[in-house]
Amino acid sequence: MKKIYSIFTLILISGFAFAQNTYDITFQVDMKGQTIDAAGVSVAGDFQDEAGFPADWTPGDIMMDDTDGDSIYAVTVQLPAGWFRYKLINGNSWNGVEGVPSIAQVGGGDDNRWFNVLKSDSLAPVTFGGAAPAGMIFIGLQADMREQLGLGNTVDTVDSLLAMDAIGSFPIHSWNVGNGCEMLDNDGDSIFRGYTYGMPNTSYEMKFRRHRDWDGTEESIASSLPCVSGSNRAVPAMTKDSTIGPVCYAKCDPCVATVIDTFEVTFRVDMKNEFFLNGPGSMVSIAGNFQDEAGGAGDWSPGDITLTDADNDSIFEVTLTLITADAVGGVYTFAYKYLNGSAWGTEEPVPSLCNVNGNREAAISGDTILPAFCFGACSEGCPQILPPINLTFRVDMTNEVPSGNGIHVAGDFMTAAGFPANWQKDTMEMSDPNGTGIYEYTVNLRPAEYQYKFINGDQDADEEDGDFLAGGCGVSNGIGGFNRLADITGMLVDTILPVYIYNTCNISTIGLDEFANKTISFSVYPNPMRNDATVWFGNHENAYRVQLFDLTGKAVFDAANVMTNSLVLSKENLNSGIYILKVSDNAGFSSVEKLVVE
Repeated sequence: MKKIYSIFTLILISGFAFAQNTYDITFQVDMKGQTIDAAGVSVAGDFQDEAGFPADWTPGDIMMDDTDGDSIYAVTVQLPAGWFRYKLINGNSWNGVEGVPSIAQVGGGDDNRWFNVLKSDSLAPVTFGGAAPAGMIFIGLQADMREQLGLGNTVDTVDSLLAMDAIGSFPIHSWNVGNGCEMLDNDGDSIFRGYTYGMPNTSYEMKFRRHRDWDGTEESIASSLPCVSGSNRAVPAMTKDSTIGPVCYAKCDPCVATVIDTFEVTFRVDMKNEFFLNGPGSMVSIAGNFQDEAGGAGDWSPGDITLTDADNDSIFEVTLTLITADAVGGVYTFAYKYLNGSAWGTEEPVPSLCNVNGNREAAISGDTILPAFCFGACSEGCPQILPPINLTFRVDMTNEVPSGNGIHVAGDFMTAAGFPANWQKDTMEMSDPNGTGIYEYTVNLRPAEYQYKFINGDQDADEEDGDFLAGGCGVSNGIGGFNRLADITGMLVDTILPVYIYNTCNISTIGLDEFANKTISFSVYPNPMRNDATVWFGNHENAYRVQLFDLTGKAVFDAANVMTNSLVLSKENLNSGIYILKVSDNAGFSSVEKLVVE
């Protein structure tokens, strides 16, 4: 059992009694490899008076015990909230005091260890004279809060002390609720300090949290910044004891001389098509990484900011005052999305043409009225609503072991197809009707741009994780991953998407065979194509239709009633990449080939 010192002291001053909150703090030290002094192991520091002992920095007053024989010595005391210093001692006098590595010292000539008290906690069992527990490295954490505090964004308060924390995938201060690394600004410079430990050569993810809780005020790193991993702060693999920071909250670099800018921004969205297709939700709202600057409870909080339609023209709007220190050269860039409701799952799908890391993006340099974009579209003013068509998704699973829970497809099109919610992984089970390993599913959708993924199973963990943006068949999902893209904008006929090999943008040769009846003979040359290419049919009596599709399924070329024996395709308006060339006739026969454009 650990040795516990508890003190209950009543202090009477001028006839009044004052109570102070205290927290159980356990000191631990790993003494493996040390010859233990006959007097034992002790700890001394500037906390001893607060813990009820006669005087600070008195070795031998607080002895530590190793009751289970594992060479880990420990003792627990009760302390008020605050910042304290200490050293470990092999014995009961300063003769056995440890030498503290510089990385773990207070610094500035003070060679002591230090710790923050904001809750009951156990300090990790550091090795005697070492910076970290055995086999681990010390990771110092320094959050520069000057911009946040300058903007009036408060941090937490514990017993009248300004406090925050850090939490992540670290072995000790993991993502678990209440397990954060406590941080204090002990010298009043608005830089909050704490530390954790990690394994050498191991990368981690983390967040600073100014309210020590998941309340929407935790930092959100912009996906364009170099220190982002998903939506978290990336901690690169390190080989030795290191310190992160000081870094500006929600940024990768230290805070610069703070310039506070104020912008009045009017957000507008045209809901005509959305209300016609899906009906009105509980409200029209907006979410983005500007909400903190607008004085809200936290960024990306749907339902906190609502838009209204005062003149009943289906254009909803709201005007906000944004106070920010994030403007660069006077230009403030932020991301946002509109929602037909108040919760995630009702947000608009942002088309690839105006999609920046999964969201809309605006860059403003003054008071701004944003265009009234159509919900789910890039245009100002809503496009014509076209009749629905059948869209067939297909995937080649011959390189995979199909899950016993089925192969599914999911995406942001599901509510438009009549399902209760988007991205439900266990709803749209695909079938392999021909036993070839090619699974398919057909839905009836109005022509638009949709994002989707295949799932080898029926859970979130079973979905594809390929880089479909780099592969040319998808877009960023805005949270560190990628979705496939099906662009059937303007399509008036049923469409079968190319058959992709699971988790890649590669087109299946099996899929090509099944995509067409292979009864029309043609060739295309040169292939790869640099400037133009010739499609050669030879002599034929039927009228052919020649179509060129990109990897999202969008038709980029369409020529009907071709009666000549050849047709020239030009590279003009075509990006480099892989395309599907399809030739069909009025009888329903067709053939396809891959065409590579350099």
